[in-house]
Amino acid sequence: MLFRARALTQLAGGEYSAVYCDAEHFAEATDVGKLLRNDRILQGIPDGVVLLDSENTILWGNGRLSEWCGKKDVIGENFYRLLGTPEIMGPDFCPFHTALSTHELSDSTLRCSDNRYFRVHAAPLFEVGDEAPKNLVVTVHDVSDEVLQQQKLEAIHKAGTALADLTTSEISSYSVEQRIELLKSNILQCTEDILQL
Repeated sequence: MLFRARALTQLAGGEYSAVYCDAEHFAEATDVGKLLRNDRILQGIPDGVVLLDSENTILWGNGRLSEWCGKKDVIGENFYRLLGTPEIMGPDFCPFHTALSTHELSDSTLRCSDNRYFRVHAAPLFEVGDEAPKNLVVTVHDVSDEVLQQQKLEAIHKAGTALADLTTSEISSYSVEQRIELLKSNILQCTEDILQL
């Protein structure tokens, strides 16, 4: 599989003058066009797609992860180190290991140090004749906007709950303007905590 991933990368990058295929592998050569088409499709999608080995080393990528990390070539890089060793937030705290060991899809959310969030889905890749998968196909979706929006909504809800925790006598002692200012203060405090200001 590693050879095929390298060959596909070179074919997609145009780093060749000719393609030679012996008679024994001629039937496989007809798949080259399909591989190139599939590679172009994968490069066009907004999510990152990478092929990982059992050590979480990137064997192939569609280029999106390179863009997000500001690195020209990610082949040979460790997936987690490339993202700055992000915090794994769950639900699966070892999604790649789980996918390889259970032979089933696993997913998780990662939080990077720059306050970016990525949702990863890892699927084992079975080769013909393999009993156990050696590689993973991992899709990476940037969910930063959704997570940060959800955190803001939770901060507003928390501020509202804090205001609702006041007793009736405490609320009645405040004027309408004071109640509004208290709510604003609670929202501001919760938002500052979330945005780490």
